[in-house]
This record gives sequence, structure tokens and C-alpha cells, in this order.
Amino acid sequence: MWKKRIIIIIAAILLLVLCVPVRGELDDGGSIIYRAVIYSVEDCHALWINREGSWGYTPEFEEGAEGYMTGLQVSVFGIVVFDNTKFEQKAWSSP
Repeated sequence: MWKKRIIIIIAAILLLVLCVPVRGELDDGGSIIYRAVIYSVEDCHALWINREGSWGYTPEFEEGAEGYMTGLQVSVFGIVVFDNTKFEQKAWSSP
């Protein structure tokens, strides 16, 4: 009886440790990421330049256009399960 209770308590503590996130900030313009062992949630707000061959290349914007990426991305065990990030071009132009 005691052995079963101890196993349940250890399993509950282990599950709790695996699910507690740690907050981190990225140096890309303001993105915040919450990481746990099981999952990660990234609140994206990153500066972005549209260049062919780079991550996030969007053909509907002109080459070299500046903008930012916003949205939320959720990963479970490293697999993206939700992604509503979008790329937006700046409404102003740099001098």
C-alpha cells in the first residue's frame, strides 16, 4: 500500500517538473519564449528583412523589404502543433 502511494507521489512530482515553464527573451526584437521539457510556447515579435533563401521568405513582398513577424507558436515534444505567425511589411520606409 505504501509503495503504491510513493510511486504515485513521485510520478506527480515528476509530471509537475516536466510541465513548469521557464521564461526567456530572444534578441530578435522582442520575442518571448516559455520552455518546459514537454512543450514550448513562443510569443513572436521579431524584426525581419525579406530575402530569398532566408527563413520566412515571403514572395508577395519585394526583395529586401523590412517588416516584422508577429504571432504565437506552440510546440509539443519539438513538433509544432499551432502556428499563427505572420509577416507584416513596415508601413514606413527608412531614409
